[in-house]
Amino acid sequence: MTLLDRDLEYFLAIASHASLAQAALSLDVSQPTLSRSIQRLERHFGIALLERTALGVEPTEAGSRLIKRAQVAKVALDDISREIKELADGLAGHARVASGYTLWPLVSGALIPQLRLERPVSTITLDVMIADEILEAIVAGGYDFGVCVLPSELPFALEAEELMWDELVPVVRKGHPLTGRGVTLAELRKYPWIGFRSKVGTYDSVVAMFNEEGLPAPEYAVETSIYEVALEAAARSDFVTMAPRWLAGWRPGGFASLEVLNLPGVAYRRHIGIVTRRHAHLGPIAQRAMQLIRETLMQVQSRTPR
Repeated sequence: MTLLDRDLEYFLAIASHASLAQAALSLDVSQPTLSRSIQRLERHFGIALLERTALGVEPTEAGSRLIKRAQVAKVALDDISREIKELADGLAGHARVASGYTLWPLVSGALIPQLRLERPVSTITLDVMIADEILEAIVAGGYDFGVCVLPSELPFALEAEELMWDELVPVVRKGHPLTGRGVTLAELRKYPWIGFRSKVGTYDSVVAMFNEEGLPAPEYAVETSIYEVALEAAARSDFVTMAPRWLAGWRPGGFASLEVLNLPGVAYRRHIGIVTRRHAHLGPIAQRAMQLIRETLMQVQSRTPR
């Protein structure tokens, strides 16, 4: 349920789909209903908000400004709706958390099952995505907070609490031919690699790591968007992948069979923290979820050698 005016809701849907037909389908209403809704808005503001193009519809300059303002209003009204509902529910509540791919063992380990044990009637949404997507989703009000690699500059609408730093390093299975001795980057290239290529910073770190030594980056034998696949493949075969240093031996996540390859100077340092919207409402369940994650990240940091 949203408290946003119905006509504004319809307008945002049309602008998002750039099509009356697609918006009508997503809202389960008729196209004439949407047309009348837009006409009411345009009469109210006294200016055209949409214009037809060969590809559908697109907002006018006035429409674009209305979209920005309406999106902000929608997020604020959704916050109010959740806040009042949580007051009515008492200890019940819902936490919406977004985690970076390489951080999910920490986030899920902190929340599951502890939050449910403390608040048996609470519920959690826990999604995994890249940092840029997390920031966009939080600005849009899709999540209460995110746990991710912190960028050098945050959007003004967000604020962050840095809790730890970590390093991405090459990892292999215990007993891998590369373990138990000094290895070089040239030797690493002789083994198959598995991991992310597009959009995720881990691949950029691999490229930089090899290029600094005058070597071409290894071609990935397997590229996957599922981080668990990369970790499990490395744990069960001779694949090489990149992972946070703390993950090797992380028993709650089940990756104790991974071993870090310590190559001097070969590591990609990242700053990790919790990101929220400025002045956003955070219910008691979301606040408790944040505290559990905060404690876990700080514990991991305390065990990380400087």
